[in-house]
Amino acid sequence: MLHRKGAPKHLMVMAGISDAEAALIGKALGDPTRLSIYSHIANRSKGLFCGELGDCHAFSMATISHHLRVLAQAGLISSRRSGQYIFYRAIPARMAQYRSYLAKVGKTTVRTKPKRDA
Repeated sequence: MLHRKGAPKHLMVMAGISDAEAALIGKALGDPTRLSIYSHIANRSKGLFCGELGDCHAFSMATISHHLRVLAQAGLISSRRSGQYIFYRAIPARMAQYRSYLAKVGKTTVRTKPKRDA
Protein backbone atom coordinates (compact mmCIF):
# COMPACT_ATOMS: atom_id res chain seq x y z
CA MET A 1 0.00 0.00 0.00
CA LEU A 2 1.15 3.50 -0.75
CA HIS A 3 0.24 6.92 0.50
CA ARG A 4 -1.23 9.14 -2.21
CA LYS A 5 0.67 12.42 -2.29
CA GLY A 6 -1.30 15.11 -0.51
CA ALA A 7 -3.88 12.66 0.88
CA PRO A 8 -4.36 12.15 4.61
CA LYS A 9 -2.19 9.32 5.89
CA HIS A 10 -5.20 7.27 6.97
CA LEU A 11 -6.32 7.05 3.33
CA MET A 12 -4.18 4.40 1.71
CA VAL A 13 -3.84 3.75 -2.01
CA MET A 14 -3.96 0.22 -3.29
CA ALA A 15 -4.06 -0.71 -6.98
CA GLY A 16 -4.66 2.86 -8.12
CA ILE A 17 -7.57 3.79 -5.86
CA SER A 18 -7.70 4.85 -2.24
CA ASP A 19 -9.55 3.10 0.55
CA ALA A 20 -12.12 5.91 0.51
CA GLU A 21 -12.67 5.54 -3.24
CA ALA A 22 -13.08 1.77 -2.88
CA ALA A 23 -15.60 2.29 -0.08
CA LEU A 24 -17.54 4.75 -2.25
CA ILE A 25 -17.68 2.26 -5.12
CA GLY A 26 -18.68 -0.54 -2.75
CA LYS A 27 -21.46 1.57 -1.33
CA ALA A 28 -22.65 2.53 -4.82
CA LEU A 29 -22.76 -1.08 -6.00
CA GLY A 30 -24.07 -2.38 -2.68
CA ASP A 31 -27.57 -1.19 -3.49
CA PRO A 32 -29.39 -3.81 -5.62
CA THR A 33 -31.14 -1.16 -7.72
CA ARG A 34 -27.88 0.67 -8.49
CA LEU A 35 -26.15 -2.62 -9.25
CA SER A 36 -28.92 -3.45 -11.72
CA ILE A 37 -28.72 0.00 -13.32
CA TYR A 38 -24.93 -0.23 -13.55
CA SER A 39 -25.20 -3.70 -15.12
CA HIS A 40 -27.59 -2.42 -17.79
CA ILE A 41 -25.25 0.45 -18.63
CA ALA A 42 -22.08 -1.68 -18.56
CA ASN A 43 -23.59 -4.27 -20.91
CA ARG A 44 -24.20 -1.65 -23.61
CA SER A 45 -21.16 -0.69 -25.68
CA LYS A 46 -22.72 2.52 -27.03
CA GLY A 47 -24.19 3.65 -23.73
CA LEU A 48 -27.76 4.02 -22.61
CA PHE A 49 -30.00 7.04 -22.33
CA CYS A 50 -31.97 7.74 -19.18
CA GLY A 51 -35.35 6.98 -20.79
CA GLU A 52 -34.23 3.45 -21.65
CA LEU A 53 -33.40 2.86 -18.00
CA GLY A 54 -36.90 3.97 -17.06
CA ASP A 55 -38.28 1.30 -19.41
CA CYS A 56 -36.13 -1.39 -17.74
CA HIS A 57 -36.89 -0.49 -14.12
CA ALA A 58 -40.17 0.14 -12.34
CA PHE A 59 -38.95 3.29 -10.61
CA SER A 60 -39.67 6.95 -11.12
CA MET A 61 -37.25 8.96 -13.23
CA ALA A 62 -36.31 10.93 -10.10
CA THR A 63 -35.27 7.71 -8.36
CA ILE A 64 -33.29 6.54 -11.38
CA SER A 65 -31.66 9.96 -11.64
CA HIS A 66 -30.59 9.74 -7.99
CA HIS A 67 -29.01 6.31 -8.54
CA LEU A 68 -27.23 7.55 -11.68
CA ARG A 69 -25.79 10.47 -9.70
CA VAL A 70 -24.41 8.10 -7.03
CA LEU A 71 -22.83 5.88 -9.70
CA ALA A 72 -21.30 8.94 -11.39
CA GLN A 73 -19.93 10.27 -8.08
CA ALA A 74 -18.24 6.90 -7.56
CA GLY A 75 -16.63 7.28 -10.99
CA LEU A 76 -18.33 4.19 -12.39
CA ILE A 77 -20.25 5.93 -15.19
CA SER A 78 -19.95 9.06 -17.30
CA SER A 79 -22.63 11.06 -19.06
CA ARG A 80 -22.94 13.22 -22.13
CA ARG A 81 -25.82 15.32 -23.33
CA SER A 82 -27.10 15.07 -26.89
CA GLY A 83 -30.03 17.39 -27.43
CA GLN A 84 -32.62 16.59 -24.82
CA TYR A 85 -31.15 13.17 -24.02
CA ILE A 86 -28.43 12.28 -21.56
CA PHE A 87 -26.45 9.17 -22.44
CA TYR A 88 -24.63 7.15 -19.80
CA ARG A 89 -21.62 4.89 -20.31
CA ALA A 90 -19.71 2.66 -17.94
CA ILE A 91 -16.07 3.46 -17.24
CA PRO A 92 -14.45 0.00 -17.48
CA ALA A 93 -11.08 1.22 -16.19
CA ARG A 94 -12.67 2.28 -12.90
CA MET A 95 -14.23 -1.15 -12.40
CA ALA A 96 -10.88 -2.76 -13.26
CA GLN A 97 -9.19 -0.63 -10.57
CA TYR A 98 -11.84 -1.68 -8.06
CA ARG A 99 -11.48 -5.38 -8.93
CA SER A 100 -7.70 -5.08 -8.61
CA TYR A 101 -8.11 -3.34 -5.25
CA LEU A 102 -10.43 -6.10 -3.99
CA ALA A 103 -8.05 -8.82 -5.22
CA LYS A 104 -5.33 -7.40 -2.98
CA VAL A 105 -7.46 -6.89 0.13
CA GLY A 106 -6.16 -9.11 2.91
CA LYS A 107 -2.99 -10.00 1.03
CA THR A 108 -0.84 -7.22 2.46
CA THR A 109 1.18 -7.81 5.58
CA VAL A 110 0.34 -5.56 8.48
CA ARG A 111 3.00 -5.31 11.13
CA THR A 112 1.76 -5.07 14.65
CA LYS A 113 3.70 -4.50 17.81
CA PRO A 114 4.10 -7.63 19.92
CA LYS A 115 2.08 -7.60 23.11
CA ARG A 116 4.02 -6.90 26.28
CA ASP A 117 3.68 -9.30 29.14
CA ALA A 118 1.84 -7.60 31.95
